[in-house]
Amino acid sequence: MPDADQGAVRIVLRCPHCNLNQFEPLSGKCRRCKGLMREQEQVEVEAESKPKPKPKPVSPTPFLPLPSFWLPILLTGLRQRAGITQQELANRLGTPRNYVSKVENAVCLPRMDRAAIYADALGVPFARVMQMCDWLIDSAKTESAADSPCNPIDNQANVTGVLNVS
Repeated sequence: MPDADQGAVRIVLRCPHCNLNQFEPLSGKCRRCKGLMREQEQVEVEAESKPKPKPKPVSPTPFLPLPSFWLPILLTGLRQRAGITQQELANRLGTPRNYVSKVENAVCLPRMDRAAIYADALGVPFARVMQMCDWLIDSAKTESAADSPCNPIDNQANVTGVLNVS
């Protein structure tokens, strides 16, 4: 049997026992019921003969994180700046400690109303938290526009600078 890569014709058979449509097996037995395929309905199908075009290379886009990227980092920094533990914050919020951990590690993101309660529990107005996110996004855009490497995970100076601003 010729290779399918060379534009060969493959024969499609229907098993008379279980009615499974399949390409002609080398063993002559059905893949499902293992019965012999002697009484066969044959249909010819042409294999794809044209090679697939290679995808065009995509130019790299600058890394511009959204507020959903910065919110967990800011909430963690605000909690640490306030000097409270995850358990103390969870008690203030009335949630389990693992919820606070999941928010801070970006496993789950709180809804906006819940994020506002979270910020209030830290003693910071939610509008201020969103301003901090916007400032960090603008900072990332400025750095990427200047062709300097912008890796916000390694660049904690931005976050520290925002947290220290009163």
